[in-house]
Amino acid sequence: MNHIFKNVVTQLKTYEETGVLRSAFLVGLFALLTALGALIRIPLPFTPVPITLQTFFVLLSGVILGTTRGTLSQVAYVTAGAAGLPIFAGMTFGFAMLFGPTGGYLVGFVLAPAVVNYVLSGSSSRWRLVLSAAAGTLVIFLVGNLWLWNLTGGGITDTLLLGFVPFIPGALIKIGLLVAVVEAIRIGRKTR
Repeated sequence: MNHIFKNVVTQLKTYEETGVLRSAFLVGLFALLTALGALIRIPLPFTPVPITLQTFFVLLSGVILGTTRGTLSQVAYVTAGAAGLPIFAGMTFGFAMLFGPTGGYLVGFVLAPAVVNYVLSGSSSRWRLVLSAAAGTLVIFLVGNLWLWNLTGGGITDTLLLGFVPFIPGALIKIGLLVAVVEAIRIGRKTR
């Protein structure tokens, strides 16, 4: 029995050295953080799209995890919600949510980490960080609004009033929060 335990520990160390366990943990962590961000939900009476904290974690996943792991974290989040876990905004769930008014935003979540990481390109510049977060936010809004426009059949101006304009102040706050968190992480790493 002791021999089996030692084998398992040896195998785990091998995986740990390659980063597989660390990557799986981080992907799962950011999927969970995005789900927790959905719990902070402020419905607006004039639009089917609520204000949430999800986009903050989506953008952060692109900065912290990079393209592949950031994207995988959002694929895991969307897949878990579509499969039946009540982790979408308002504790909703199910595959049908991907075809509802917020479905485009969920697809945007999957695309945004890659855009964030691409624009950031390994730079430590604060302005590049702001630009990358803005680019990721715009991707989420673009896909979300195109889908909303398709669903409502209204004009583009009406769609932007439903799915973009009311969210600009919150997006700016989230980008500022993202910069503050990333700067705090950088300072923390320097002091070690």
